[in-house]
Amino acid sequence: MSIVEETLPRPRDDNPTLSAEPDLIRREREGLRDLLRIVAERASSETSVEETREAGEAAGEGEYQRAGSSLSEKIKALDEGAKTADEQRRRLIVDTAITGEAEAKSEFAKASRRIATEFDSLRQRASVDHQRDKTAAIAVSETGEREAAAHHAKARRPIDDTSKLIDSFRSRLDVLFESYRKFGLTEPTSVPTRETYQFDEPVNTLFDRLAKAEKPLAFLEALLIPKAMKGRRPIWLFVVAFLLVVGPLLLIFDAGLGSGLSLVAAIVIGFLLRSWLYGLAKTQVVQSIYPLFQSVIDAQALAAHCYGKVEDRTRAERARVSATREEALLQAKAKQSKSISTGEHVRDERLREINETYARRMVEIQTKQQVDLREAIDAHDHRKVELGAKAEAGVQKLEEKYRGLKEKVQTLYQSSWNEMSSRWREGIERVNTALAEIVSEVDAIGPKWDDLAWTERPPAGRVPQVVRFGEIAVRLDQLPGGIAKNPRLMEGVPTTFTFPALRPVSDRANLVIEAPAVGSATASGVLQSAMLRLFTSLPPGAVRFTIVDPIGIGRNFGAFMH
Repeated sequence: MSIVEETLPRPRDDNPTLSAEPDLIRREREGLRDLLRIVAERASSETSVEETREAGEAAGEGEYQRAGSSLSEKIKALDEGAKTADEQRRRLIVDTAITGEAEAKSEFAKASRRIATEFDSLRQRASVDHQRDKTAAIAVSETGEREAAAHHAKARRPIDDTSKLIDSFRSRLDVLFESYRKFGLTEPTSVPTRETYQFDEPVNTLFDRLAKAEKPLAFLEALLIPKAMKGRRPIWLFVVAFLLVVGPLLLIFDAGLGSGLSLVAAIVIGFLLRSWLYGLAKTQVVQSIYPLFQSVIDAQALAAHCYGKVEDRTRAERARVSATREEALLQAKAKQSKSISTGEHVRDERLREINETYARRMVEIQTKQQVDLREAIDAHDHRKVELGAKAEAGVQKLEEKYRGLKEKVQTLYQSSWNEMSSRWREGIERVNTALAEIVSEVDAIGPKWDDLAWTERPPAGRVPQVVRFGEIAVRLDQLPGGIAKNPRLMEGVPTTFTFPALRPVSDRANLVIEAPAVGSATASGVLQSAMLRLFTSLPPGAVRFTIVDPIGIGRNFGAFMH
């Protein structure tokens, strides 16, 4: 923190001029107040002048609109009367034409209905005949479909029976395979043997194959050794071995040792017998089960082939039935189309004749209507021209009156605007003159730092009333109404007025600068500038500074400490 203490000769208490506000500061404040007053007066006058002009124009416009509305209503009434007469004449012409057209249309409609009724009767007969032929074709087709379905069911029946036998064989083989899987059997094949089915009766061949497979399957199911090795049945081998060796060993050794040796011998002999029997059982099963699985897979493939043959025959038979039905339906449709086509030709010829008669009658009616309407339109257009000329004359007279009123309002507006502009420019000129005088006197006390007068300026000989320490820019665009709405008022008028920032030279501190930490350097610069102004604006020895700078330890004020 820095404090500057200014030491000057203390003024006498009985001299009031030293404690009063300096003349320069008073004149500067009056100049600023004068500028604000001039700006406010110009803004108010500009608004008043514009509002007066707008009110005059609005009044003239209202009078113009009322007179125009009265003229328009009068012309409109005349025009409505002409329109009413024209509409009545046209309506009579149109009604006459409508009556004639209605009679022609009625005659045409009667003839058309008669022709349409006769054609509908012919089309109805053709539709009945077509429906009868179509029903017959569908009946024949349904009979053929039923016969094809019966043949299909009859052909599938023996194949279904063989499929059930194949499923039975496969179930029996699956049960055996699961029972003998512990012998180390590999999964059976699921791929049928490649062969060409060139049989006259493949179903009989399928039955023969199944009959041949029945005996090997029954043999496989009846094998004794594999059956004996199912589940926990091999335990009997250990029991028999124990019974065979326990007697002799008890005779040779005592009861405890004989029993133990008998148990060990029974286990060894039992495992050997079980391994041998497992191998023998696997050999017997493998020799039969895999050929049987292959036979069943081949039988399934042959059954699928038989199903395919039956389906092919059924599709061919149904296609033949469908083709026969479609041909019969096409013939029935062609017969119906021919009958309707002949009837349409006769109908169209008769319609052409009545259309020609109707068209000729309508042309005569419409020609007369157009001639009468043309005469009515010409008469109405002539009346409209007369009314238009009358309206144009009234509008021209009204426009001349309105133009004179606008010129009067514009003349009054221009006079008021010129007076306001003169006051505005005179006031700005007065402020500029006063400001120039103040700046000249301030420059004599302390010029700007960049002024060349410093090179030849002698030291101050007396204590001035004020000290310059900066400038204050007053911008018109920052004042309420400072910039005129009409740009002509701002021509040649400065938008910024620069007032010197002054402070009186007194016997006490009258300058405090507060700044945050980030602005301390800038505040220090301002303080140094104010100190330098005191040095250069006061006589030598008339000012003394007491600097308190505990943070900077005087570094910021080194230039003043020599």
